[in-house]
Amino acid sequence: MKVAIIDLGQGGLFSSRAAGDYQGLNELLQDHLTADRHEVGVFQDMKTARGWLAGEGAMVFTTRGMIGHAVEHKAKHPEIRIAVLVGSPIDFHVPFPVVEKSEIVRAPEKVLQAIVGG
Repeated sequence: MKVAIIDLGQGGLFSSRAAGDYQGLNELLQDHLTADRHEVGVFQDMKTARGWLAGEGAMVFTTRGMIGHAVEHKAKHPEIRIAVLVGSPIDFHVPFPVVEKSEIVRAPEKVLQAIVGG
């Protein structure tokens, strides 16, 4: 499956995309996905990612701050799987899996399941 990692948005007070704080997360996520035989791309915008996916596959948003965009995207493009990685649990419902970033290290299979399904 094609998986687009969306490299946008800010996380919390102590993380900065401009400072490269998300680069390691993206690389670790790529490593797990490619080891599981998925094709992975990292994109700075959803439009380019959507074109690359060509109407199928998955998008992964790596910050809580992108949940609103993810909800909008899911409503407009239901054929694309969506998952969001967050630093801490959320207390509201969204129409896609939300997984804590720490699970990439503790339980990568849980993260893969959330992104690509079973």
